[in-house]
Amino acid sequence: MVDQEDRFETFKTWFLHNGGVFGNHVDLQYKPARGFHLCTSSAIALQSSESIVSCPRSLTISSINAIEGNDPFVSRFENGPLPSLTLFCFFLVEQYQLGRLSFWWPYLSILPDPLTEHPFETPLYYDNGDMRWLRGTSLEHSARKMEDPTAKVAWQWTQDTFSIKSDEFLPSGREIFNNYAPKANEELILGYGFSLFKNSSDHCNLALGPLAVARIRPLEHDGSHTSVTGVGWVRLLHSAYKDANNNESSYLFSPMFLAHCSMAFSNAREHNDGYSSSDTELFATVMTRNKLHTACAIAMILQKQYLDILAKNVDLPAWPKNARQFYAARYRRGQLLILQAVIESIVKNLHGLIGLAPDGSRERRILRLDHILKAGPQDFLSDFRALLHVGLGTRNADRIKHQGSVDTVFTLWLCGLRLWTLAAADTDDHLPVRSELPTRTAKWLSFVCKTYGQESEIGRRWATMPASNEGESLVEGCLYMIKAAAVKKPQSLYDRPAATSGLLLWCFRVILEESFMCPGLDGQVGEENDEIMLFLEQCA
Repeated sequence: MVDQEDRFETFKTWFLHNGGVFGNHVDLQYKPARGFHLCTSSAIALQSSESIVSCPRSLTISSINAIEGNDPFVSRFENGPLPSLTLFCFFLVEQYQLGRLSFWWPYLSILPDPLTEHPFETPLYYDNGDMRWLRGTSLEHSARKMEDPTAKVAWQWTQDTFSIKSDEFLPSGREIFNNYAPKANEELILGYGFSLFKNSSDHCNLALGPLAVARIRPLEHDGSHTSVTGVGWVRLLHSAYKDANNNESSYLFSPMFLAHCSMAFSNAREHNDGYSSSDTELFATVMTRNKLHTACAIAMILQKQYLDILAKNVDLPAWPKNARQFYAARYRRGQLLILQAVIESIVKNLHGLIGLAPDGSRERRILRLDHILKAGPQDFLSDFRALLHVGLGTRNADRIKHQGSVDTVFTLWLCGLRLWTLAAADTDDHLPVRSELPTRTAKWLSFVCKTYGQESEIGRRWATMPASNEGESLVEGCLYMIKAAAVKKPQSLYDRPAATSGLLLWCFRVILEESFMCPGLDGQVGEENDEIMLFLEQCA
């Protein structure tokens, strides 16, 4: 205690002697429970705009002093200039190693001793028990109160001085808090060792996988090149926010994150079209396949992060055992609350689009497995369902999902549509076509034939591409089913010379490009509950 008081007086004398100034109604104090801190005078309150503290630039440990001192620290590096942060860190280490010989020792001596068990409250100094409270969160691999997010202080720099002034009335005898501007709890934990309750600036970091990042084209933003990392964040909004299309939202993504996602999840057609990074609202008035794919992919990213955190809750103690664990637990709970709220909002919108909303309405351009098994001309459905019954032993959507045959069914459905239109155009064909396809389906089929046909850029590229192992296996299985069904039901829609491996491979590739995975929407979360869907583009 005596040593702390001696260091306290030494620092105060050094600071004032070298031009530092404390406000007229400000006291520097030391208490074991609070450490060194500033307080308003016990007798006089601090008025708004009054000075709290002023520090000459010459007293700051900074890259500026490392460069401009009598013996410039930077001159010791032979390989050229260093980044300012790197230079500052080396300079600080040297000053600490100099000990009492350093000009800044009176200040350095009042900082936490790095050789003690817990010199700081940040995650770099957590023990195994503390780290358990960060498992599953973004900070897993990576408190002491230092800040009040509501504190009203103003930082002011001049050429020679740094000062802090109060922007509010502070009663006498009150501790003065700093304010480092709005920060998420992750940044506060990592940099300062504490988190805030109901932090309105809190957010959850998001990251795309390396394959998704590789698909993102370099962007030009405000005339300068923007590096693509696939990293962003999402945060909750405490008041209604309206996007560019005047749609209300309760959450907000970091700038460019949705634009990058839009590119990462674009198919061959959309990638060629050069998707606009400005058209990035998840649930806009004008819906597209890309927007749906992006919304679903983001929901699955959020779900995975949510489950990763929950999975690590199993071995957590009932209560935090120290301040570090308390602040980490608060941060952890905040991450779960953000993820849960955004997931629920996105899934609610998806429910309304695919027909799971209470009123049963849906976006008719979205097709699930249930829809293609039941919608269409009766004679078309009769042959399609007969084929599934022979080849898969079932026409039930749940059983088909359980078998893992959804992509096979969609491929055979598109193959049937193509054969139907070929039969309708061939007046000499033995199969009479008694009805037409639904208008929306017919438009979409025409669109994909034009987009992926032999004369298209994508179609010409496909013609030179060997089939993937997955594609070959699926095509062989479909051909086997078609031959088996022809025995049971001769002269059906699929019993035609045009039902070749080439057509089936084309159908498989179209489904692969135009479909998207939607997260489980029946309350079940996990890859096994995700569902393949189609969006009938250009068919509004």
